Amino acid sequence: MVFPLAPALRRSLLSRGATSAFLHRSASFLAGRTVQVGLVQSLRASNVQLSRTRWQSTAAAPATAHFTGSAEDELAFGEGDGGDRPAPTLDTLQGKVSEETLKGLRDMGITRLSPVQEAVFSHLPALAVPISQRPEGSKDTRDLLVKARTGTGKTLGFLVPAIEMRKRSIEAAGAAALKEATNESDTRLRRQAERSFARGNVGTLIISPTRELATQIAAEAIKATKYHGMEVRLFTGGANKRMQMRDFLRGRRDIVVATPGRLRDLLTTEPDMKAAFAKMDLLVLDETDTVLEIGFRDDLDAISEYLPTAEHRQTLLYSATVPRNVQQVARNFMHKQHEVIDCIKDDAPPVHAHVPQYFTLLPSARDQIPHLLRLIAHDQMTNPGHSKVVVFFPTLKLTQLFATILRSLASKTTPAGRATRVHELHSKMTQAGRDKASQAFRSDTSGAAVMVTSDVSARGVDYPNVSRVIQVSIPSSKEQYIHRVGRTGRAGSKGVNPRGDLVLHEWEGAFATWELADIPIKPTSVDALKDEVADLASKFDAGDLQLPSELRRSRLAESWTGDARQVVDEIETATQQLLRRVDEIAVRDTFVSMIGFYSAKVETLRTSRDAVVEALRAWTVDAMGLAQPPYVSPSFLQRIGMGDTGKKSSRGGGYGSGFGQPRERSTRRGDGPRLSKPWTGRGRPRSDEHEDRGGYEGRRENRGYEGRRERREFDGRREYRDRDDFGGKRERRNSYESRRDRFDFDA
Repeated sequence: MVFPLAPALRRSLLSRGATSAFLHRSASFLAGRTVQVGLVQSLRASNVQLSRTRWQSTAAAPATAHFTGSAEDELAFGEGDGGDRPAPTLDTLQGKVSEETLKGLRDMGITRLSPVQEAVFSHLPALAVPISQRPEGSKDTRDLLVKARTGTGKTLGFLVPAIEMRKRSIEAAGAAALKEATNESDTRLRRQAERSFARGNVGTLIISPTRELATQIAAEAIKATKYHGMEVRLFTGGANKRMQMRDFLRGRRDIVVATPGRLRDLLTTEPDMKAAFAKMDLLVLDETDTVLEIGFRDDLDAISEYLPTAEHRQTLLYSATVPRNVQQVARNFMHKQHEVIDCIKDDAPPVHAHVPQYFTLLPSARDQIPHLLRLIAHDQMTNPGHSKVVVFFPTLKLTQLFATILRSLASKTTPAGRATRVHELHSKMTQAGRDKASQAFRSDTSGAAVMVTSDVSARGVDYPNVSRVIQVSIPSSKEQYIHRVGRTGRAGSKGVNPRGDLVLHEWEGAFATWELADIPIKPTSVDALKDEVADLASKFDAGDLQLPSELRRSRLAESWTGDARQVVDEIETATQQLLRRVDEIAVRDTFVSMIGFYSAKVETLRTSRDAVVEALRAWTVDAMGLAQPPYVSPSFLQRIGMGDTGKKSSRGGGYGSGFGQPRERSTRRGDGPRLSKPWTGRGRPRSDEHEDRGGYEGRRENRGYEGRRERREFDGRREYRDRDDFGGKRERRNSYESRRDRFDFDA
């Protein structure tokens, strides 16, 4: 019985040409997120001409097509500030920015400015004057704290000032060289001085929370600097550090886009980096609240030690929210005379408010897989030919597990049949693999695409025309729930009926009741969805629901089943057949990762640690088909903060009296004694017809690991390769050191 968790991922070192092709494909898929009707030509690596003297992976290159703009700029087209006044046109920037910048923006399809862009650009051209060129005591705007949501055009809001500032700095370096020369008309000397300055000093540093978002920003910068001859550097984890440094040292350093972890690593280990950033003009902190939420505060503080002080540089800070920790960063990183631009109106509806949202409390863990499959089938029939589903999971192992499950079952249990394409994205993949998966999902035209992902796709990263977001198990926070839902219902989405679904176990119900109390989310049930899917399948078979004409004429139409009702009725049977071949070790590893995740969520769930462990053990039997739940030792639970709390377990004794011991069970699922449900009644039902059962009111000390520390401990212990189906030969990397000693499994 073999359970391959992940497809083979080659750990390739990106060559200059290969990396170039990737970044320009990034530019292509960014350009493909349109708000206009019509086809958009794609950038193709073969058409990109790059100078050999530039770093090909990020150098600005001529594009082969005109663009309609990126998702970040969706609101920049034809929308005003919510009143009757039309949005200002791009021509209003005439005289404020250079002609090269305007030409680049026109090529990107920008015709009007979004409210964020209008607010920031109103400070031009003064905002783009470097500190070193300002007269002493200047009162012109220097630092901005911009409160803006994603999808509002904010990327160009900081790229345009960065480009203009860099242009001024380079021209000043050339002018200074001529001033010292005997022949002040020596253009060769001026160009040489400008080139030397561009190669020796960083112009703008943009810090982004995730690799994917950093890559998108870099691709946008490449397009915006098209006529300036500037180059863009991209420092993210997952790529070869030596190659990044080699190309950084050889090329220009106009704009650097980086994730905090990789940048800190390079600054502390590479002596040449310190000098390059010593005279930097502009620091941009994008998605600052997310940077802090992920846990990069220490990295930001360490990075700041290598940058000019706030007195000697400019800072633009962008954040969707400004909680206390963001305010602290603003005080530490920005000049005291900074200005605040609030582009989020108090009466403006949240991005997710117009998306219908539903949550389901599963009566049993055995309903988890069938319910997920029905949600996908439901979307394929409510968005025929336009289904594009993103499924989020809380841990890496759970993501890998369900990616394999869906890859095995989707073609047999959904109306689209073999046309259903399952993509996988998580942090364990190489950067090249993640980029390939993101691009494949963006460009998927099957009309039945599914992306199975961890939170690397939750915020900032945009996929066009996502029809549904499904969240399986609780997210890490209410904010994360909102960010995930925000992947659908985006401005400019065409031909889809967006929806969000949250699928919870009974013992997770308190999250929906308490954490999402002010979210417009409605309860639904397993039976209600089952009936609705059956009804839709009957209509689909009768011809009441049809694929769009362009899809009916394609080969993909042949893969759509001719008997949707029969297919969805077989979901339960197909699931049971698959579970007979599940690898027990894979399920156990996933079980461990889930214990790690929930160790920090006990208080949120308003239940006990004992109840969470019992529920997860029950999940391995009911949802995954194990004959017995895994044994996990008290010492292991104690080490991760899930140990004995001094209360009796649901079986009538503490850990010392037998908690966690293997139970006597039949090998047939459903036979024998059921595991108890000590979590029952922990959350109040949202619907009025149910009684208010109350909930656990006390607050326990949370002794679990939190945030990134917890994820490092529990995720990614083993990697399965080269097989996408159950029952094949397993090839395993021995990346677990003395696994039994580490996890205390009774294997």
